[in-house]
Amino acid sequence: MQSSSITQLIIENCNIQSLNEFQLDNLEVLVFSNGYKDKTLVWEYDKFPKLKELGISRWTIDITLFSQMTCLTQLSIQACGLRNIEAIKPLIGLKQLCLACNENIDITPLQHLTQLTILEMESCCLINLDALRPLTKLQVLVIYDNQIVYIEPLLELKYLSRMGAQNNIIIDLKILAQHPNFKKFVIYDLALPGQQQIQAANVMRNINHPITNLRKICDKFSSLKAKCSLFRFKCNSSLQINYNTLSTFIAQAADLLVKMNVYDYDVDCQ
Repeated sequence: MQSSSITQLIIENCNIQSLNEFQLDNLEVLVFSNGYKDKTLVWEYDKFPKLKELGISRWTIDITLFSQMTCLTQLSIQACGLRNIEAIKPLIGLKQLCLACNENIDITPLQHLTQLTILEMESCCLINLDALRPLTKLQVLVIYDNQIVYIEPLLELKYLSRMGAQNNIIIDLKILAQHPNFKKFVIYDLALPGQQQIQAANVMRNINHPITNLRKICDKFSSLKAKCSLFRFKCNSSLQINYNTLSTFIAQAADLLVKMNVYDYDVDCQ
């Protein structure tokens, strides 16, 4: 394991708190998932000079040294109790960022990450989205389970076309009709009181699939749910068969689940 030829390392449900004894010069993908929130994850970031994709969930971490990890393009920090993310401001090459389940987080530093295309922030107790205005390359936004009322800042994100918005208190969803990409806009799992608020939509489709087919696939999907985080990162060739098999099941189930809860708007903006 001390060999520097390792490029990808996934550690799940383990009590390993430190990798400092290893010099993994070629490591590009590192995942620490399902850790121990009462313990602090310790490492020296300069031991991973080529790290591009990092995933951490359910650990207590000190992110002050994240500013040195300028090669990162994907970063996932879930349920780690983060509130201050100033340390990620220098990571201007980030394209995908997940901050899910970090309650009361200050997202102001996100305005510096202008290369982001995918941003996930479910269950973060968010109230407003003003910090997202500069993220003009954003295409996918996930903001489930927050306290968001106004979504006007999203009008400035001209490439945005996918949004997960379940369990918020958005009071004027029809403002999205002004979005430059609105004809292609899809909102997943929309759960808002009073669908009459979407007065700008001429067509609203709820695509249904036979529940028997859905149940069969979801049974497989549920048993593999713990593995989902692994497929946020590219697997090496030695895992390619497993990756293809599992990702196929996940893709099928996810597709059905999404289509059961999609409102796809085709709007005549005249």
